[in-house]
Amino acid sequence: MNKYLIYFIIVSYLSLFNMACSLLHTESLNRENGYYTQHLQSCGPKAAQEAMMDLKKNGVWDKRYITVLEVGQEMQDNGGNAPRLFLSLFSYKSMQITFPYEMKRLFEKRGLKVTQIKSLKGLDPKLDTALVLVRGSVFSKYWHWLCYPKTGNIEQYFGKDTKVHIILLIQKR
Repeated sequence: MNKYLIYFIIVSYLSLFNMACSLLHTESLNRENGYYTQHLQSCGPKAAQEAMMDLKKNGVWDKRYITVLEVGQEMQDNGGNAPRLFLSLFSYKSMQITFPYEMKRLFEKRGLKVTQIKSLKGLDPKLDTALVLVRGSVFSKYWHWLCYPKTGNIEQYFGKDTKVHIILLIQKR
């Protein structure tokens, strides 16, 4: 038997006992004009749009204003739905996920340089723009995309247990 078929059977079997899967929360799979609404309303597209506004204010990006809806639609058009749909078998909230590669691709397609850095220290709030993925404590299921410097006190977003997971610095090439 094909190993992928075995994996599919195992995942299907496990999802039957998972009360948080999207099959039992069909509202998480709602679509509007072909786009998953849960993702369009999530923090990823919002943080990316805030970063674009900040880049425009700083003179790094001079393109037209783009809405949160357009950002989310572009992310979904670029192939982010398959991993979200798969993960939704385990938790319906997975439809809200924005993957780091989606953020990076969004800005690189606009001719900008995206670099992963280790710390917010040394960034200038008047010159630098970054996307920051934070999470709560080690056992927390809460993750959130934020825009530096628009969001204040990023390292305390979830309180003292906040962990900065990824920082993507966006610059001109």
